[in-house]
Amino acid sequence: MATVWPISNGRPKIRSGANTSPGRALVITCGVPSNPRSSCPIGWGAQCYLRHMVGDRSQRRRDVLETSTNLLHEGGWAALTMREIAARTGVSAGALYQWFDGKDEIYAELFTARLNRGIAQFDAMPDDLPFDDVLASMLRWVQTTWITLGRWQLDCSEIARGREPGPARSALSEAYRHILEVGSVKLQAAAEREGRRFLDDLDTMHMIWGIAAGIAQRAEIIQMETERVDQIMERAVRSLSAGLTESA
Repeated sequence: MATVWPISNGRPKIRSGANTSPGRALVITCGVPSNPRSSCPIGWGAQCYLRHMVGDRSQRRRDVLETSTNLLHEGGWAALTMREIAARTGVSAGALYQWFDGKDEIYAELFTARLNRGIAQFDAMPDDLPFDDVLASMLRWVQTTWITLGRWQLDCSEIARGREPGPARSALSEAYRHILEVGSVKLQAAAEREGRRFLDDLDTMHMIWGIAAGIAQRAEIIQMETERVDQIMERAVRSLSAGLTESA
């Protein structure tokens, strides 16, 4: 005996004995399963198949993250509200809070994904790039990250030290540490190819990140022309290259 709830306009419609396509229905079959150990994940006397929720929820989460990115780009942190995210993605606020604790968790997930893409990008850098080119690529990446997502409300170094609890922020903290480690390795290798040594310590990569973010922030506040931003970035590369390396 089966009761099927097809999904219609986001609300269940009760119907008995129906056979709906996978991915669009929640089916609950009641009774004692023939082999409860293998076929009953919940317990004796109940066998449940969830066929709608998984795929639909994954797509809705992707929609939420895409919408959140657009809101950040349009109006920054203040524009990113749970109410606006829910309205734009067509989900209820209750459903949204089932997936995310709040907008800070959404942001943490967005930033973590961005950092992981940056890690892959840094890893893929050619091994023969000059030190200044590696450094310039990293500064540009941080600048683009600022433009795309803005700055996290808490200082990145605080996140990196693991002071923010929760799985989403823990993942962000780990990704941030990882990208700084990868960047340090790449800069050290490039310096060694040129007979130099990269003067890396605990705070060097944090400083590089902060300089790039600061330039991007300043350019945004005063609406600096692209050509002027490029000049400042080139000057930053020259200054950092001279100050953070020495003859081996």
